[in-house]
Amino acid sequence: MFIEIDNLNEKVKVELSPSVEYSSNCTLMDFPDVNFSSAMGPIYHTIKVISSLDLIREEYELTETVDEQFSEKYWINKEEDKIILAKLVITEFPNEWKEQIDESWAYWLDALDGDHAVIGSRADEILERGIYDDDLFEFGSLFYVKDLEIHHEFNSSKFAIDLLRFTFGNLIRDRTGILFVIPQERIIGEIDKEWKNETKKLIDFYEKSGFTRAFNSINEDVVMEIDLRAF
Repeated sequence: MFIEIDNLNEKVKVELSPSVEYSSNCTLMDFPDVNFSSAMGPIYHTIKVISSLDLIREEYELTETVDEQFSEKYWINKEEDKIILAKLVITEFPNEWKEQIDESWAYWLDALDGDHAVIGSRADEILERGIYDDDLFEFGSLFYVKDLEIHHEFNSSKFAIDLLRFTFGNLIRDRTGILFVIPQERIIGEIDKEWKNETKKLIDFYEKSGFTRAFNSINEDVVMEIDLRAF
């Protein structure tokens, strides 16, 4: 991956060496005996694709004005001196927890927020109507793309696919279940200003990333999903 910057009135092509930062957290109350209920929140997975500014400075002879360019053009973590190329946040609802709660997906997720309530309703619909031919979701977990931001210079459906494959193949390591997304402006964030309020372009973006739209859903909201085995 490369970026271009101006250094001493010359265009310099800088090669990035991306790496991935991953964190996961959840809150389980009443240790050591967990009280499973609909009040339980999900597991949060946060993935960032970053590149070190220190390494760039070591490899290239850059002037001080270059740092200003980085700050103006890219997302910078100033405390850690890193360029952030992309950020992905996924919420996970393990099937094992749902079985302990002994309620529907919608009952559990409705306690969180409106978006999760929509996803929970769609998950119940899949089970009740047997929409998939096998037991893909009968014993699978529910995953939701809560946030996805990719800097416009690197944004592409291929980048999104690679990021999701990397996430589920090397970090979360669970391909039993379904990953959902609600294509809307806040998920894309600052990827492209022209995409604001243009739901169709968001749908096209996720379709190219492997998601399918739930046309046969009773939900009025636009929900998209993908079988994790596709990764």
